[in-house]
Amino acid sequence: MLYSFFDEVITGFRLGLSGAQGYFGIRPDITVLGKIIGAGLPIGAVCGRKDVMERMDHTKYRGTDYAYHGGTFAANAITMAAGLATINVLEHAPVYQHVDKLGRRLRSELDDVFEKTKFSAQTTGIGSVLAIHTTDKKPLRDANCQTMAD
Repeated sequence: MLYSFFDEVITGFRLGLSGAQGYFGIRPDITVLGKIIGAGLPIGAVCGRKDVMERMDHTKYRGTDYAYHGGTFAANAITMAAGLATINVLEHAPVYQHVDKLGRRLRSELDDVFEKTKFSAQTTGIGSVLAIHTTDKKPLRDANCQTMAD
């Protein structure tokens, strides 16, 4: 059986509480999240559909059907409290509108600087996510030959 994986280590909570998958309307079988779920403290998570996640239940599966999972910081109380506090702020404060505006401004101003100084670079990104590409090839295109723009 093939499963779809979605890596939200960078994008988790960056584009909204549902991450990039919510932003783009994608429903993967398995999602991985990083330190954002613990407000930057060391933690990670593997999330998914029940039928996929139950493979980690040693009372139901054995051998090659069983998927072991463990971690040093699993269910750390301080980390989880910090994560819940972060989610509370993200749910009730206009954080996303502010950081998305800053992201657009930063990309625009950096592109202006690159153009004025004739430095062969340009930015891409979405929301508060930023990438700098040292190339003068315009427009940048992704693997599907679509223009990479905000």
